[in-house]
Amino acid sequence: MAAGSIAKAVHDALATWGAQGPGAIFFLVWAAVLVVGMQLGFMFLEAGQVRTKNVVSVLMKNLLDLSLGGIVFIFFGFALAFPDYAQSIGKWIATMFTANPWSADPMKAADPYNLAYCFFQFAFCATAATIVSGAVAERINFKAYLVMTVLITGILYPIFVLWTWGGGWMGGDTGLFAKVFGQPYHDFAGSTVVHALGGFLAMAAAYLLGPRIGRFKDGKPVPIPGHNIPQAFLGALFLAITWYGFNVGSSAVLYDPTNESWISSLVAINTTLAMCGGAAAAAFATRFDPLWAANGLIAGLVAICAGCDIMSPIGALITGIVAGLIIKPAFRMLEKLEIDDVVAACPVHGFAGVWGAIAAGIFGTEALGGAGGVSLAAQIVGAIVCVAWALGAGFVTFYLIDKMVGLRATEEEEKKGLDETEFGVSAYPYMETRE
Repeated sequence: MAAGSIAKAVHDALATWGAQGPGAIFFLVWAAVLVVGMQLGFMFLEAGQVRTKNVVSVLMKNLLDLSLGGIVFIFFGFALAFPDYAQSIGKWIATMFTANPWSADPMKAADPYNLAYCFFQFAFCATAATIVSGAVAERINFKAYLVMTVLITGILYPIFVLWTWGGGWMGGDTGLFAKVFGQPYHDFAGSTVVHALGGFLAMAAAYLLGPRIGRFKDGKPVPIPGHNIPQAFLGALFLAITWYGFNVGSSAVLYDPTNESWISSLVAINTTLAMCGGAAAAAFATRFDPLWAANGLIAGLVAICAGCDIMSPIGALITGIVAGLIIKPAFRMLEKLEIDDVVAACPVHGFAGVWGAIAAGIFGTEALGGAGGVSLAAQIVGAIVCVAWALGAGFVTFYLIDKMVGLRATEEEEKKGLDETEFGVSAYPYMETRE
């Protein structure tokens, strides 16, 4: 075979991984499966940081975030967040109810790439909802939490996605941000769209719930340790592995032959450096506190999401280090406000996510080695919008849920443990539960 023919064959093969070809569909599905796997990481991370009497409660909240939230997002939230992509999804859903259910025809009514993209975005939505569960652990009414999950996955999260990734006024090339700042808001894989949104929704919920019984005494915090540090570590490391689906998958293609771009490779190395920097910085800053080191690892991953596609590796490392350093001071600030965030969800996802958006504006410039085209002003204002939306809309939503259903479990249920009072089972039936 001539050299020219070989080159063409290689180019044609790589082309299947670009645009919306079969390779791109496989790439998206593979990445989405990894992101769905993050739910297992969150389960272990949160379960290890609660007392034995509330482990099943945490597991059930995570499971329902995925299953109930998936139904709500696929049938409703996706169309709100991505109206252009959802046109084909809408046709597919409509056909499902009119065509022969035993036929394969309903699948033909939708574009295969759009279906894969819907699956990918569902995995992101489930992550945003799950962030809240750890902050409100050990004292939230399970029924109220289910209502919360429906509203987050169906309305609160999709609206902010519409503003940013959905081509709205913040993220669109012709939107308000592009006109005012010269560039749209840039959040490649969700430092704010997913993580800060979830983190500050968690803060609003934790504030309205109030602290766990005994968490504060005379205005001073009283630690309530979790029951299983190895389990929490397992969750953190499993999140680190599956996070590559989160960031690398956001490239949408493994290789883009139109501009000969291997952006997924840069994203992978930047994700790794930020993760390592966050864990190391948090470990040294807290004198090797195990849980804070694990939180630093996650904070580095959160922070790099926004700019992992436009930063140099040095910028990514610095982003992760700063993320690892800010989370414990942020947690202490919440404690001063007597906000009981059981797993530090708001510092790790909220504060680190905001920093990540700003870092994209600092390091994502041509002068500093990035791909350029990012406005620092747009990043700062966009992060503020995210926090304002999450706290404002979250507070109103959760306040109304409290009035209609009641956010908090009763004092008796909390003292006895939510596993027994809400589910009638124990995670550890042959051992004594810890208060």
